[in-house]
Amino acid sequence: MKKIILTVAASLAVAGSALCAPAPLAAGAEEQMKQADVWIVAGQSNAAGWSNLTRKGIEGSHYTSYHYEEELNEIDPRNGSGYNNVLYYGSGLDQRADRELPEMSLTSVAMKTPLQAGTSGHIGPELGMANALSSRYTPDSPAVIIKYAVGGTYLGDFKGDGQQTKDYGNWASPSMTAQAPAGTNFHKNNGLLYTRLLQTVTNGFAALKAQRYAPSVKGYIWMQGEADAGTSSLANAYQKNLELFIGDLRKDVAEIAKDDSAKTRPFVIGKINSTGLYGNFVSVVRAAEDAVCEKLPNVFTVDTNKYDIVKDGVVVGSDQWHFNAADMYDLGKRFAACALENVAKYTYSVTAGAGGSVAKRTYLSDGEAVTVGYTAERGKKLSAVKLNGEDVTQSCLQNGKISFTPNAQTAAFNTVELLFADAAAYRITVNLGAGGKINRSISGSRVYEGDEIVIETLPADGYETESVIFNGAAVSPREDGKYTVVVGAADCTLSVTFKKTEQANDPMPEESGLSGGAIAGIVIGSVAGAGAIAAGGALLAIKAKKRK
Repeated sequence: MKKIILTVAASLAVAGSALCAPAPLAAGAEEQMKQADVWIVAGQSNAAGWSNLTRKGIEGSHYTSYHYEEELNEIDPRNGSGYNNVLYYGSGLDQRADRELPEMSLTSVAMKTPLQAGTSGHIGPELGMANALSSRYTPDSPAVIIKYAVGGTYLGDFKGDGQQTKDYGNWASPSMTAQAPAGTNFHKNNGLLYTRLLQTVTNGFAALKAQRYAPSVKGYIWMQGEADAGTSSLANAYQKNLELFIGDLRKDVAEIAKDDSAKTRPFVIGKINSTGLYGNFVSVVRAAEDAVCEKLPNVFTVDTNKYDIVKDGVVVGSDQWHFNAADMYDLGKRFAACALENVAKYTYSVTAGAGGSVAKRTYLSDGEAVTVGYTAERGKKLSAVKLNGEDVTQSCLQNGKISFTPNAQTAAFNTVELLFADAAAYRITVNLGAGGKINRSISGSRVYEGDEIVIETLPADGYETESVIFNGAAVSPREDGKYTVVVGAADCTLSVTFKKTEQANDPMPEESGLSGGAIAGIVIGSVAGAGAIAAGGALLAIKAKKRK
């Protein structure tokens, strides 16, 4: 197997050693909290960190070794020495249910950060995330990754049918448990991982505050679902379970942070990989992840299928379930990039009611105006625009365009709802002159207010378009020669006329060899009879011979 070379631009190395967290200020010193942006990571083993930094294997008859640690150090020395502006707090260990959480502390992200990976010599997504996040932060205002992840664990195994639930618990959130099928016999470890994740976040916030950091949640990363892809029932329940899980986690983290904006921060889902040997229902879980992204506001997916785990029967990951370290590093960068792209001072989440659709679901602004694109179905019109439940149609809708400009009272996260109603119907009368025909993008005599009709004129041979008149006003052609009209709030009339081309009105060209008298002779001959026609034909033949 060929050595893998990462095509990732190396970042500038930060001089100095790994970050040593500053001690609390002495009594009497001026106390000033420093901003720390928090990114929460959770899931099973591909979140916990099971990508081997030194993978060994057999390629043909040759023993091979992949030294990812060396490659990652070449990309950026901070991957080894540590990022002094990206901190880590959490655990990727497979901590059994009958044991307490391991002791965690704030440290810088690096390949060998304690508790960062599921086992020594491995990495999770934090390393790539740190590389992507580092350009936006400083040691005094760092990014912080808080993680709790356990390998092989389920989201919806309420009853403990899987051994991992018996050993470690599952991720069932309160709403998931409340909406489980009637008569479900819950395992004693049901929801334990969810509880431990919240405890890790709580402890992480406390550790940050003790070091004079003011934590602010900026996003969530979720890499899980491989276990649930093993059975039909869990895979088919995954969409509903994940929707409930995301809602609960955002709400509970917001309570811990005492910050409502945590309810609406970007939630990034790593789609499970199609080449990993997870079971027969991978496609069902992947489809569920996409469906959740479409349904919930500010939820996004990152597809992992660009990374093969098993290819043509050969394991190219760390094993048949986990990404190799190079791919894990790149995946972490993509997780962070997706979250960063969707974090702004103001977020507008847009939905459309029946009868219309929106150009995109999320609009971001750091203070500049945003214009919301939408399309009404034929026979429908935009009837109302609601911002956070309040009708703002009159203030934000101008000339058919919806625009919002944030101000001091604008919330960090805003919901926009577009409502549509039946458009008024009218009659169109079409007057078509002789010499051609037309094609209309909307046919028939029934039209609706707001209908845009594209007209193509088709003159007959020897004719050209003379005029296109709509409701008494002349319409100019577009660059492509077609015409566009828009139906207003009344019945309408479309008139199209054609005229003969100048060429059609000209006498027959001289190239024909026929004079006006000869043409008249043919006409007279046709009236006089067959003999006259024959004579005319002889005359033409003589003239033709003389020309030769």
